[in-house]
Amino acid sequence: MLIRATTEARFLHKIAEYLGHIAVDSPNRSEAELAAGQTLWTGLPRHRNATRKKITPPPRSGRRWPLKHGSGWNREIRRRLQAGDEVTLSLIAATFSLAQMSLEHGQAEKAVEWLDDPRAGAHTFLQNPITASGMFRVETFKLTLRAYLATRRVDAMKSMFSGLGKIVQGPASAPIYAGIGRQLEEASKRFREEGDTADAEKIVCALDLVLTRLATQPTSEVTSAC
Repeated sequence: MLIRATTEARFLHKIAEYLGHIAVDSPNRSEAELAAGQTLWTGLPRHRNATRKKITPPPRSGRRWPLKHGSGWNREIRRRLQAGDEVTLSLIAATFSLAQMSLEHGQAEKAVEWLDDPRAGAHTFLQNPITASGMFRVETFKLTLRAYLATRRVDAMKSMFSGLGKIVQGPASAPIYAGIGRQLEEASKRFREEGDTADAEKIVCALDLVLTRLATQPTSEVTSAC
């Protein structure tokens, strides 16, 4: 799987080359498309890090490739969903990556659509055993939180926190809670500045729950009074 192995920032442009060696009608093409898309969008932050660290970036043609071929990857995933393909972690991860891509490009509504897709959305399957892999649930929670706040789905955002303790737990959870708390604090401040005090108060309620967890790290679920 050369495509999945090509995650180093300076080699991401090679993905287009590898994919070009697989015939369009090959039975392996669909999986390769999914792998290519996921690798590109999870690898883009490494591009930015590479630039900051003055590592030689990939050629400009390679950097344009994700945007140029993103629509094709989008169509491939939609085709799979419409065809009723088996829901696998790979497919769910692909919809997660498309949500991430949409949010990064200012398309928050589209990001929510991908996250909450009833067939293979990452947030839809958040509590499903199929997503109990590494940090996938945590990253899905964080991305959904961003998307809900960006689209002002504040009530939906609040409902997410009822199961937070089942997703974020263990000795390494403090930095995660702290990051979520900062995100909520910034959102509350922004909403107040825009005159939306009602939704700002709802965000503060969620923030209180996060701060309680950060302070106590309880084993039982914490509930909010608001």
